[in-house]
Amino acid sequence: MDKPMQLIIADLKLGLSNTVNNTPLPMCCITPVIKELYEQCLLIEKEQFRQAKEEYENSINKDDN
Repeated sequence: MDKPMQLIIADLKLGLSNTVNNTPLPMCCITPVIKELYEQCLLIEKEQFRQAKEEYENSINKDDN
């Protein structure tokens, strides 16, 4: 059985929290890094949405032909 999504999310949160809490960097250095990661996540999310939409539209077009 695959690990449930909720447990994967909890593991991710714990790992990120541990990394942030254990770094010697001050929060003023961590915040821009997290902001950059967030912005990258948004770009990836938009690209994944675009790809899913394109695949769906292509499959509909194939079904119509």
